[in-house]
Amino acid sequence: MKTESSNPSMFPESSVTSERAYLSGSYRASAWLQAGAYYSRLVPNVDRRIWPDGLQHDFALTLRFDVNQYWLIKAEGHYLRGTAGLSTSLNGNRSLSALEPHWALFALKTTASF
Repeated sequence: MKTESSNPSMFPESSVTSERAYLSGSYRASAWLQAGAYYSRLVPNVDRRIWPDGLQHDFALTLRFDVNQYWLIKAEGHYLRGTAGLSTSLNGNRSLSALEPHWALFALKTTASF
């Protein structure tokens, strides 16, 4: 990522190379049920691959329920290693290296199309 600004005092110019990878697969068990899994990897700055705040691995399992033609519900369970994708402002302004490096996330989401 490279940034340029007409006002560098407000937004300094910088250049950072990040690395990201993603692998995903799913299986439709029936017309209304689909199971999936994925893995993603994040290195926000390849010059700073320091554990735990310079890396993040995400392993996830998903279930998708198609309630009808216009509405679906998806449940996701994630096991994450590393804190690179987290925000300090959402964690009491603690540094990313001070946060728990092994953590889990459960998400339930819905989509309606019309």
